[in-house]
Amino acid sequence: MTEAPRINGVTVTPVAFRDPPLPNAVGVHEPYALRAALED
Repeated sequence: MTEAPRINGVTVTPVAFRDPPLPNAVGVHEPYALRAALED
């Protein structure tokens, strides 16, 4: 049986970009959408 691939390291880069406000039941969300880009 072969071994599963292993991840030896990961670089996490936080990303924020403008996102137009969308009204919803709890108010309006922040003007930026926050995401994380992962790179191995």
